Amino acid sequence: CVVYPHMAGLGGDGFWLLADDDGDVHGINASGPSGESATIDHYESLGYSEIPDRGNASALTVPGAVDGWRLAHERYGKIAWDRLFEDAIAHAREGVPVTANLSRWIALDADILSEDTQASDTYLASGDAPEPGSVLQQPDLAESFEAIAQLGPRDGFYNGDIAEEMCDALGNDSPLSDSDFKNYSAE
Repeated sequence: CVVYPHMAGLGGDGFWLLADDDGDVHGINASGPSGESATIDHYESLGYSEIPDRGNASALTVPGAVDGWRLAHERYGKIAWDRLFEDAIAHAREGVPVTANLSRWIALDADILSEDTQASDTYLASGDAPEPGSVLQQPDLAESFEAIAQLGPRDGFYNGDIAEEMCDALGNDSPLSDSDFKNYSAE
């Protein structure tokens, strides 16, 4: 989430295959469903004849990654939950060097990122994509990790301020709601 935010993030999903010491393999499906309101009636009420491919009105899904981390930690974790996030919090707050790949991704999606104030402030702080080797700081991500570390995945992410803020930022066109977050569990 910190070093390669274009590949993994708090708003994403996760699929895991984990092997026990005896060789048994278990899967975790941490992909979230579309919002309960993602119905034909919802889209027709917004004037759509089909579901948009991108944007706030698309059939966005509940982010499953954080609850996938919970399931993996419950079964395999050896470090206390709150300690898992210490390095990520420090790196998000202090910054990490931008890779060439991340710089290229930001440049390719600069138009999309510039449409959102928070995304623009984070990834286009100088007005353009950061150069490889420059430092990317993500203090808001650090705060999110702190909430998840201190309160746990349910209260820190799915039932808390983060879910509400994500839904508020998406606006009324989005079929995703904070109740979708509250009802989600990875399998």
